[in-house]
Amino acid sequence: GADRLPHPVGAGVVRAAFGGSSLWLGLFPAAAAILGGSGSGWRWWCLMRIQLRDPQTQRTLEEIELDDLADAPQPGRWMVVGQRSFLVLQRSHRYRLSDGRYQLWAVALDVKPQEQPADARPWRGGWVIGDPLCHFNARSPLLRCAVLPEGPCERCGEFRPRESAT
Repeated sequence: GADRLPHPVGAGVVRAAFGGSSLWLGLFPAAAAILGGSGSGWRWWCLMRIQLRDPQTQRTLEEIELDDLADAPQPGRWMVVGQRSFLVLQRSHRYRLSDGRYQLWAVALDVKPQEQPADARPWRGGWVIGDPLCHFNARSPLLRCAVLPEGPCERCGEFRPRESAT
């Protein structure tokens, strides 16, 4: 179900990997650029900063770091950080001007603190709550349907299959 994100934010952490083993080093991001070309077979990289924000106030709720930008959840997915669960509503990138060019600095995720509903299911690259084949289902991770929004679908007497499953 939800994506689990393990790394709390640490200042300037760099990880080095060789083959199947890795070593965490307490270096600053600038060190990664310096070391990037050195050592045959070694890969150096910085962790990507992820900011979880309240969409109403733009206040940062949590900051975490991930090994890879591809691990940052897309909108419509749930994620768990520590003991808290969030639904990702929107994703944007933050850039900083460094040495005369813009570089990706962080990913800002507008999130809603929310437990993943028990009847949430993956569907067509995203998530839906309830049965996406029902005519009344909203096909959304935010709302189940107009008939019985609190669910569950099994209790609803208005189930009607969609005319086309697209």
